[in-house]
Amino acid sequence: MQLKKNPSLLASQVSGSASVSRAQESLGSFLSLFNPPKILQVQNLPRLLSDIVDEAVRITGAERGTLYLVDNKKGLLTSYIAHGLEMEEITLPLGSGVAGHVVKTGKIYNCTDAYQCSFFDQRFDVRNGFITRSLLSAPIRNHENLIIGVIQLVNKHPSFTANDESFIRTFASYVAISIENAHLYREREKTFKSAVEMITSAIDKRDPATAGHSARVSKLCLLMAQEMRLSETEQTVVEYSALLHDIGKIGVPDAVLLKPGKLDDREYAAIKQHAIHTKEILHKMHWPKEWSDIPLIAAMHHERLDGSGYPERHHGLEMPTIARILAIADTYDALVAIDRPYRRASSHAKVIEYLDQEVKKGLYDKKVYLTLKNIELFRLQPIYGDRIYSRES
Repeated sequence: MQLKKNPSLLASQVSGSASVSRAQESLGSFLSLFNPPKILQVQNLPRLLSDIVDEAVRITGAERGTLYLVDNKKGLLTSYIAHGLEMEEITLPLGSGVAGHVVKTGKIYNCTDAYQCSFFDQRFDVRNGFITRSLLSAPIRNHENLIIGVIQLVNKHPSFTANDESFIRTFASYVAISIENAHLYREREKTFKSAVEMITSAIDKRDPATAGHSARVSKLCLLMAQEMRLSETEQTVVEYSALLHDIGKIGVPDAVLLKPGKLDDREYAAIKQHAIHTKEILHKMHWPKEWSDIPLIAAMHHERLDGSGYPERHHGLEMPTIARILAIADTYDALVAIDRPYRRASSHAKVIEYLDQEVKKGLYDKKVYLTLKNIELFRLQPIYGDRIYSRES
């Protein structure tokens, strides 16, 4: 893009009180938000767009800025990012207020005195004790030229200029790219997750005794990762690792996998091979770089911190935090599950008591265990139903 290669072209669009060199410095900071690594990190679109709006406010010298998104199904404009506002989201009917006017006309609106504007809604100012003086509002269009949002900057002294209009037009095109990339990312992730869930369901149907196990473990792992405030990438990796951790059972003979009674040593050895099969199968898949640890993590669900687990007897620091989460979540679910014909389900309290003893033996991570122990039962209820409240073992 020409503007990306030569920031001085865009610098000339910023209001002229600052020197060109200062404008270039500001715009260099702004454009850095759109370098490929950042613009493609759309898992956290709110953070990216918040940074963009903050930078636009700073560059133009505005007091506040708001980014609205269009919801055509509901006929609403909803504030997605509101710079400088400590309040609930702003919701407007399409066509209402200055932002609605911009959606309706498809044109940039530059107002030097908001209270002289017939379609300016003063209720926001009255409700928040704020005085809007000047404002600049521009439509955000997608690649089909459809308006998907509005960017609005408020209160520049003495007013917004024609140069600011040129800047906000360019700014809006960058925002549109970010929003569309986010939409594509979400669609890709939804498609991938549905495929993973389909595979998991197929494995479950092969062994009805463990139906739903992988899905429950995945939900529990995600909840624990969120409680531990792990990064979004780590949360995604542990979620998918849990969904796929038993995919290797497809390589275990039915005579062993579906045997109702106790397994002999040879059969147990065959069952233990499923973790290796999981790693081998998942290694054949193409993973984005940030998800490349999924085969390894998924295969570690039977590893233990003291090295007594299988298949590779990993221990200590060889097990990353998300592998430790998966290990304890897998055990917890297996013990509270009501669908195992060879074992009566244990209560939540009994399993927590059991895991406490295993932690003391060095098998599980204490911090991960305490995270699980401290999760309120009502937050586990969506995963395990009302039986989670049962005190019977």
